[in-house]
Amino acid sequence: MDTIRIEKTFHEDENFQNLWPVTDKYRIEGNVIKQYGKPQKLYAPIECKNLPNEFAMLCEEPNNEEIINFLRTYGLLGRGLLNAQYTSIGNQNNVVTKNIVETTDWVITHSKTVKTILDLSYYIQEYKYGELKKYLIEYACGKNSTAIQLEIGNLEDTEKITIPFDFCDDEIETSVRRLCAELISENIQNIHRLVYVDKKGCLQSTFVFTALIEIIYWILADSILKGELKQCMWCKRFFIQTHGNQKYCPIPTDVKEKYPKVKDSRCGSAYRVSSEKIKNKILRVISVTPVTQTSIKHTVFR
Repeated sequence: MDTIRIEKTFHEDENFQNLWPVTDKYRIEGNVIKQYGKPQKLYAPIECKNLPNEFAMLCEEPNNEEIINFLRTYGLLGRGLLNAQYTSIGNQNNVVTKNIVETTDWVITHSKTVKTILDLSYYIQEYKYGELKKYLIEYACGKNSTAIQLEIGNLEDTEKITIPFDFCDDEIETSVRRLCAELISENIQNIHRLVYVDKKGCLQSTFVFTALIEIIYWILADSILKGELKQCMWCKRFFIQTHGNQKYCPIPTDVKEKYPKVKDSRCGSAYRVSSEKIKNKILRVISVTPVTQTSIKHTVFR
């Protein structure tokens, strides 16, 4: 098993982590994800509301290329840093030596868990209990089942669980909320808010975390509580709104970094193009339709 060094990035004023490193060199060997090179950028993941959206999409059509693209944008999920032992080398106090075993299976299982929470929470938020019941029955493998079988991710491993579930209309909302709460709480145990005094004597606040995977569940929980879940008008996927009255899947972060002037996501552009084609088709039909006394009589002008 390979041992590599991970840079654990601390705040410049205090000894706590609130930034995350990204390199441009990642490779998958078998099902083990490996990171090479020095960090190319540092960013504050707590500010990336689109992070859970992009992570949830990895499980839809799992492949190594999509995982690598995600890593190049956001970095490793940090499985190897959980419960790690930190050591000082020379005059640096932020170097960690740890056996890294971040696998594609672990990543995809967490992606499925995030997507499941996102889907269930949307149905509850919009009071779509009929669709919610259909969704749950698919998971339960039959409407006569009394339990749901899930493969879920926790901070260090994955596990298959069987959850007794009440499909009665009166209890379905409570059961779903309890399930989502348990899945999220399991994965945010190490993240917390810290208030501190900076070098200028001013009071500051930040979120301290150990691994990126914790931030994904934290943002997801925060968005659920704020009622920020939407369904894309084009692809029908559920997503977290990143701004305003958003109706389509957000622009991927890597696209925004490369093309800052892009205003529409792929879904938004596709919907508008489709709407424009339909509009033009209707106009062409109207333009070639003979105008008769009857048609004029029944025309409603708006």
